[in-house]
Order: sequence, then structure tokens, then C-alpha cells
Amino acid sequence: METVFDQQNNGKPSTAQLKGCHIEMMKALVRLLKKEIGHYQVFGRKAGPDGHNLRSLRTNSVQLSKMLRCSVRTVRNRLSRLAACEWIKKVFHGSNAAFEIYLNLDLLHLQETTACHSNSVTGIFANPLPSMRQFLPNTLSRVPRQDTNKENEYSGLPSGTDAATTASAAPAPTVNQQQQDTSTGYHPSSEIPAGNPTAVPSPSKKVPRKKVSPPAKRPRTMAAATAHLSDRDRARLPRLIETVWEHAFSELDEWMPGYLVGSEITKGKIGLAEFFAYSNPERWKDAATEFIARVDLVTGWCERRTAAGKKAFIPLPSLWFDHRNPMGFAVSKAWYKTQQQQLKKAKIQSEINTCLKIYWRALESNGGDVDEAIRIIKQRLEKRGGPALFKLFTDKIQTAPSINLVA
Repeated sequence: METVFDQQNNGKPSTAQLKGCHIEMMKALVRLLKKEIGHYQVFGRKAGPDGHNLRSLRTNSVQLSKMLRCSVRTVRNRLSRLAACEWIKKVFHGSNAAFEIYLNLDLLHLQETTACHSNSVTGIFANPLPSMRQFLPNTLSRVPRQDTNKENEYSGLPSGTDAATTASAAPAPTVNQQQQDTSTGYHPSSEIPAGNPTAVPSPSKKVPRKKVSPPAKRPRTMAAATAHLSDRDRARLPRLIETVWEHAFSELDEWMPGYLVGSEITKGKIGLAEFFAYSNPERWKDAATEFIARVDLVTGWCERRTAAGKKAFIPLPSLWFDHRNPMGFAVSKAWYKTQQQQLKKAKIQSEINTCLKIYWRALESNGGDVDEAIRIIKQRLEKRGGPALFKLFTDKIQTAPSINLVA
């Protein structure tokens, strides 16, 4: 790609030339194609659906925009420029705004992963785009394999050589190579545009929010409990407190001993306010939802004890909503975390079982397309849990007991 970069821009207007961003887009497509072919090889499938065509890359604009940290419109514009220069061929599919991308094989060097030196095997595949060999030298038939840390990081595939072989295989650039530049002010081999070493800004440091520790004793007034908050946060807090308070005592009224006088209600709301006041205000809505769920867990605990013939009661609000009491409302946090972990595991297991059924039915069907089933499963799982969830599926698929999950 870097060899063709200058020659193909000759004679073209600036609006039709390839820029450094297009090179980076092309490199991203190559990394994704390498990773996707690696996933198919895990299942023992061929790199292509037949012996003549290299497998295409299934992707979408959203995936590429996240990978390159740019907008979807920018991704579309860059792909259009690459397609106009015949570096790629884009075939659109209406499902999920996905499309297939065929890369111009003249721009790639393909070889056996276990060989340090080998001839390019690109010629055995049919090139879906016009030939670009007129721009390429004849010295690319034998290229030493060089695995860099950056390449392995992006591809996620195992390398065939160790670190020592890799370090010795990459020669140091000469002075002339370092000074080489293109008419666009960008050299494809460089991470920073030429002549502008400060083009990449340093990441800004996020100033952490100042953490305020609660006092040793519960404040006597609501104003004292919320004195460290901003005016905006103090105005938001009463509505959230009332929402959690009304739900709590509509559910727990029968387990509250005695009569709730006004002073106890005030003390209880001050204690509940401290749970909000000393947490992140940006998460207060989520915290209110969590507190309501934790109240439901306490209600369930009371009901189970009553059904077992044991006593169940809730202390007065001034004690129960005091976060300094380890046996009060604070104890329900551990219950809530355990419940969320159990729900997450159950959801993941259900999703894995569904995908296993899709895979085994395609495998056992005479007319089933296993490659297409794997593509659908990969897209589905990575949407719900990222690459780690698809990795869990591939681990499951290798075990014989997973066959028994298909009903």
C-alpha cells in the first residue's frame, strides 16, 4: 500500500488524492480481515468459501468509526475514496447496515504463518478488482515475515515467531528513509505527519472529583447533611429521596414496629440522604433505582423468615437508614451485587446456549451454511458482550459436552 501511495496520486487533483487517513483506514481493514479469517480457521474452515476467492470482510460503519475514533460520516467518505481509487470493492447488505469489503489483493502480501521467508501466495486467489501491478516493483515476491507488537495487539492472533526473531528481522531505518516524505506532508510509515512532530496532542488529564468523607455521627438536619453539595444537586435531591422513601415504607410497613412519629421520619430521610450525598451525583438516578431494588430484596428476606416461622422486623428509620450501622440498609448492598452477578451469568449462559443451537443446527443440516451461521453468531455475541463473549462461545464449541445443550 505504501509503495502505491505516491504513484497513484500523480496527476490527480487534491480532492481525488489519497491522504494519510485513507492509509490508516486501509490498515484497519487489513487487521480486521486478518482477525476474521483467524476466527474461521479456529473452526477448521477455509480462508475462503472456495479455492479461488479470498474471504471478504463483513463489517459496518459503526464498527469502523469506533476502531478509528471518528464519525460514521467520516468512515463513509474514506471508504468512498478508497473504492474510487479501486483499493477496495464495497458490496452493501441491508441487514443491520452491514456490508462486505473486498480488498485489492495486489496491495497485500500473504504467506504461511509458520515460515520466516516465503513467496507471496496472493496469486492463487482471484483479484476482485483491476490489477495494480504496474505500480509495484518486482522485489516483493519474497518478503521476510516481521511480527511487531502493534500488529499482534490489533490482530489478536498468535504469531509464529518469538520475540528474538522478530527483533532481529526488522532492520533500522536509514537517514534517507527517515527524511522521505510525500507531497501530502504524510509518510505512511510514520505515526506522526512529517514536519509536525507535535501533531498528536497529549491526552488531557481528567481532574478527579473531590471526595468528601461523611461525619462520624449522623447530622441533625438535612441542611447539614447536604452542605457540601452544589445548589443544583441540593435541588435535585428531595425528589429522589421521596421516591425511595415512599417505596420503602409501602413495602416494609408491616415489618416496622411501633408508630412512626414525625421526628423518626425526619431522621430516616436524613440518613437516606447521606447515601446519595456521599456518592457521585451523576449516578443518582441509577442509585435511586438500585436502592428501590435493595428494598425489594429486604422485603423478600422478611417474607422468607416469616414463612420459616422466624421473627422478621426492620429497626426504626433513624437506625436502619444510618449507613454507619453495618446491619442496617447498608447490608443490602452485598445482596444486590450477588443478585446482579447471578442475573448476568444466567443471561450469558442463555445467550451462549441459543448460539450453540444455531451453530449445531447449521452443522447438522445438509444445506446449512456454517460460515454464515458463525458470522451471525459472532456479530450477535460481540454486540451483547464484546469479543470476550464470542471467545467464550468458541471455547464452549470445542468441548463435546456442548453438543448435549442442543435440544
